[in-house]
Amino acid sequence: MSQKTKKAGAIGVKAWVAGIFVYLSFAILLATFYFPGLSFTLHSGNIAPKDIISPRDDQIVDKAATDAARERAAASVPTSYDFDEKVLENSIKRIDALFDLVIETIRDKTLLTDAQKAEQLRFQIARSNLGFDLKPETITKLAGANTAQIEDLRSGVIDVTRSLLIKGINEEGIKNITNDIETYVKLRPSSQWTRNLLLEITKFTVAQNMFVNEEQTRKNRDYAKNRISPIVRTVSEGEIIVMAGEPITPDAMAIIEYLGIARNIGDWRTWLAIALYPLILVIFLYMVIAISNKIILEDTTKITLFVILVIISIAGARFLVPISPFLALTPFVAIIMTIFLGAQVSIPVMLLLSPLGVIFKSIASAPVSGTMALSFGFALIGYMTCLHLPKVKRFTHFVVVIVYSLIGTALASSLFVLFSTLDKMGMLIMVAIALGSTTVQVALALALTPFLELLTTHTTVFRLLELSDLNHPLLRKLMIEAPGTYQHSILVGNMASIACDEINANGLLARVGGYYHDIGKLKYPHYFIENQQGPNPHDSLSPGLSKTIITKHVSEGLELARFYKLPQEIMGFVDTHHGTSLVGFFLLKAREKDPETEEDDFRYQGSHPRTIEQAVVMLADTIESASRACQMQNSFCDLDDLIERLVDEKLRDGQLQDSPISLSQLTAVKESFKKQLSAQYHKRIPYPAEVQHG
Repeated sequence: MSQKTKKAGAIGVKAWVAGIFVYLSFAILLATFYFPGLSFTLHSGNIAPKDIISPRDDQIVDKAATDAARERAAASVPTSYDFDEKVLENSIKRIDALFDLVIETIRDKTLLTDAQKAEQLRFQIARSNLGFDLKPETITKLAGANTAQIEDLRSGVIDVTRSLLIKGINEEGIKNITNDIETYVKLRPSSQWTRNLLLEITKFTVAQNMFVNEEQTRKNRDYAKNRISPIVRTVSEGEIIVMAGEPITPDAMAIIEYLGIARNIGDWRTWLAIALYPLILVIFLYMVIAISNKIILEDTTKITLFVILVIISIAGARFLVPISPFLALTPFVAIIMTIFLGAQVSIPVMLLLSPLGVIFKSIASAPVSGTMALSFGFALIGYMTCLHLPKVKRFTHFVVVIVYSLIGTALASSLFVLFSTLDKMGMLIMVAIALGSTTVQVALALALTPFLELLTTHTTVFRLLELSDLNHPLLRKLMIEAPGTYQHSILVGNMASIACDEINANGLLARVGGYYHDIGKLKYPHYFIENQQGPNPHDSLSPGLSKTIITKHVSEGLELARFYKLPQEIMGFVDTHHGTSLVGFFLLKAREKDPETEEDDFRYQGSHPRTIEQAVVMLADTIESASRACQMQNSFCDLDDLIERLVDEKLRDGQLQDSPISLSQLTAVKESFKKQLSAQYHKRIPYPAEVQHG
């Protein structure tokens, strides 16, 4: 098996171990929350084995009372009907058709007697299929009437029918239609003969014209239900829900389950959730690290710290959120994770971890909107805490970090109390607890950072700020013994810092890395041109020996860094600032004597840059040296062309192949270098000598 394969396998093992540890820890915490204590024996109808006491103050929805109130509200909503106007139109057409037959029969001269007219009318009504099943005596009365009586009767039937149908007749109204017809007929100023016929005929002209709209009725009743707020019962911490020896009622069991005192151990859905939720979390956490900073998976210390912080976050939510939502350790974990693992990891991770607190806290008065508000609030605190930390370059900048975290907490707690049923004093207390908790957590995180730095050997912002002090013993030694290298290093650090800030990399780390990248030149400072004031000692040395002295400043720099206990991240800049570049000047000199000289014999034995910051320092080192040499020779120097050419050479030589820097970032870095060097080497006005020395 190759070394590369072994390394990949080792990385895989670390990731698997970390994932299994997080999975088991989260699953156990969920199980202890859903099945605590004697929860296995608590069921509705059982006898309480001991006093069952509320573990916290909370507001619990009385589901039975709420459901009953909502059902009453729904029942009070009248049924919605659709009105069918065609029923009236069809009824009037039928009435007109009936009375047209009656008048036609009365006027028929071939019918000599009333009996003949009645028989003919009965036959015509039956044949017309108008739906009038009139009694024989009613037909006889119609056949014996005159035209004026029939027209008056027609008008009466139409009026009564129209009045009833305009009012509307539903399925209940049609059952009592006879009484309604009688009421309307009695109100008409007609003869008894006309009223009797109205009663008989109108029974066949009115019909149901209002039909139930099931969909609209359901919507109206659902709306009425939703307008009823949940009926909330307040439970105080220490309140006895069921006394020992008493039976557990269904209402008491509902409260017990809500408070998390008991769950149904046979509920497969709960166990499935306990199994799946941690698995989903672990998968997403791995994806975040793999995308944001896969190096963490290679570093045992970092992946261990990551796992510990994840477990602290979840455990804090499990045990502290039920007491008060904003006791969750979100600010503490966010600061430690950002300082030690970087914002590119901490921000997405905190957006995943922070909302987990809602599992252990719900809002009875607003179960959906309130839970969403709390989830969003937790995520907001984590994000705001991480937001400004990468920009910290001075100790005073931590004040801004605290302010950002407190702003996030204030917004989150305000959002939470707006969805709660707390009174004004309770709201103020909740906000005060949130702000106080965040302040304490931020202070604790910053206080623990130096100790964690010693345990993890990680370079924190505190350590970087300390190393950036130009009075550091190693920098003072460099300034005294190798002043040219010192000036070069300061320029490289500043150039790299500005460029990294413009591409959202760690500018502070790049600046410190630039300050210390050439400390190896302290061993033989006068062999490097920036420190030479007299003859060049390389003129009397062979090219091979000169190459050895020059390239050895990398390994000697690492030895010096270890002696001064510089962090591993800073040693990385010493190791990678030349990579495996050619020592071109001495290679050409060697080939003047021996054209067969191998190129690999005149390369640095360092490592390629593995981070964006190391890549930027490498480029800044090369470009600053070349541009300064060009200016010192008083020759025309096209800085833009020089920078483009040097960067292209590094790319072609494969020096940046292990760095995650992108082409767009590389373009931005080049533009930053061009602006900085243009400002540094701008043309100056030649002042007269007497003015200069006056």
